[in-house]
Amino acid sequence: AAQAGLVPGPRTLARLAAECPPLPEPWPAPALDALVSLLGAGPGIVPVWDALEAAGLVVRWFPEWERIRYRATRTPVHRHTVDRHLVETALVASRLTRRVTRPDLLLLAALVHDLGKGVPGDHSAAGEPIAVALGRRLGLSEDDAATLGRLVRHHLLLPETATRRDPDDPATLATVVDAVGTREFLELLACLTEADATAAGPVAWSPLRSRLVGDLVERTRQVLAGAAPPEPKRPTDELALLAELDCRRPPVGWDPTPTGRAITTSQPGAATAEPATAQPGAATPEGIPNAGSVAVRVGAPDGDAAGLSTVTVLAPRGPRVLGVVAGVLALHRLDVRSASASTAGDAVVLVWRVVARRGGGPDAVRLREDVTRALGGSLDLGERLAARAAEWRGRVIAHARPRVELLREVSADATVLEVRAHDEAGLLHRLATALSGPGVVIRSAVVETLGSEAIDVFYLVDDAGAPLSQAAEDVVVAAARAALDGDADDAS
Repeated sequence: AAQAGLVPGPRTLARLAAECPPLPEPWPAPALDALVSLLGAGPGIVPVWDALEAAGLVVRWFPEWERIRYRATRTPVHRHTVDRHLVETALVASRLTRRVTRPDLLLLAALVHDLGKGVPGDHSAAGEPIAVALGRRLGLSEDDAATLGRLVRHHLLLPETATRRDPDDPATLATVVDAVGTREFLELLACLTEADATAAGPVAWSPLRSRLVGDLVERTRQVLAGAAPPEPKRPTDELALLAELDCRRPPVGWDPTPTGRAITTSQPGAATAEPATAQPGAATPEGIPNAGSVAVRVGAPDGDAAGLSTVTVLAPRGPRVLGVVAGVLALHRLDVRSASASTAGDAVVLVWRVVARRGGGPDAVRLREDVTRALGGSLDLGERLAARAAEWRGRVIAHARPRVELLREVSADATVLEVRAHDEAGLLHRLATALSGPGVVIRSAVVETLGSEAIDVFYLVDDAGAPLSQAAEDVVVAAARAALDGDADDAS
């Protein structure tokens, strides 16, 4: 019926519910084939599935379904209940079956990938044994049932890695390569990711997210094929700005080192400070460059949602740059939807996707002026943003407590700190400023805002470029919690 675009009549469904005996375990091969055919029916699956569920047949065939029926989702990116999302994911997956060697496993994974949301704990990990047991009951081989379980366990691996991990960190790509193992599994996981995110809604599968995941998949595919790990693709605006300024030849007047101290490196990761003679006009007493050292480019990423702009900032490397630029964006009433920070030579490159809270987009000239003033100390961001945040909090109802967590085994050469909190004016500025204390350097950062939820990941190293010590970790966790007004939970 679904393949023909038809819906079984009420009498047919009633008779099926009353007279159909329970399916044996494992299911006969024709029954499994019929299920896969239903899942691959495209738009025809939705009305047929709804009719089967109304007749009580879905829960009879899949008792696990009862736990997620009409269950609301907590994340702001989802537009459906959990059960409807699974059906919608199967619908989208039916359009991707030509891209995988096992379309049956793709369709089944689409249907079951969120069944773990009906039990306590992380739904990806909790869903793996559920999927394996279900696969065996459906008549899959042991290997196929295990593959189904792995798809469920890792169904968030690609989007979370692409949007919340430093692409330049070797451990980022290595983690994905180790998890997927084969190109065939990577194909399945990539298509499941696309189907899952597309079914969730436009926020979950924006053009930006699609590009980031696609880049990660392609780099993983090359490594699995035996090639050397390729470099991550830089955004077009970042490439244009780097080409314009050429970080190998810093702009005139650019002195990225603090006045009176020159940084020399005797061996990789080992930096020492030696006295140096300050150049007049090159930098402020805090080592901040003059106006010629900061560049800002504003553009609109191709194909992204209306109102979204890209702000790319190039500035000398320094502990305060990330926090200062975040503060200036907040001061200009620009809401950050995503951001990344990376280094190029003696420069730091910050790429921000922002939405103007009020009319008009970002003004590159004003942003550059204010970033330069803030770095130089003539613009007090802290005081102005504190007043803005107080006004903001006065209008926001109570929300979930923030979470500060050290992510172990994410990077071999950096300490990774993740902060999840309700988004508000100046939040990223406060966090970055709090984390940029003595002996702590924000090597890179990946920032994402989903609805009103901020997910900020910081890669932290010490002055020698090594991961932080246990004592320093305790300090940065406490600093992050203090920046969140002490409302964070106990995770660390």
